[in-house]
Amino acid sequence: MSEDRIQEGGFSLLEVLVALAVLATALGAMVVAGGRMAQDSAAMRDRVLAHWVAMNVATNQQIMNHWPDPGTLTGREEMANREWSWTIQVLPTPDASVRRLDISVRLGKDKKSSSLARLESYLGQP
Repeated sequence: MSEDRIQEGGFSLLEVLVALAVLATALGAMVVAGGRMAQDSAAMRDRVLAHWVAMNVATNQQIMNHWPDPGTLTGREEMANREWSWTIQVLPTPDASVRRLDISVRLGKDKKSSSLARLESYLGQP
């Protein structure tokens, strides 16, 4: 008589180890993707706020009733409980009664950091 083996249902140790390896790889990729998404979200928030600061600076220049000489203006603004530094490069245009304002905004006081927002605006002589 030959011995009949009884097959029981279930997974072998090798199959379980392969499944765990696939699961660990997938979870690792999800953690990396989540981290990148959080970083991108924070960077996008900073760029949007910097653009709002630039628009506020341009609006302030327009309502001040002041005619700036060509050159550079600098200042600071606070928005969203953060300090922003801005620089305005005032440039002449072919029309003597119009000045071009190139506004750049950086986060904080660091002059070496790259600007998060740039805005070009025009100012008519009051």
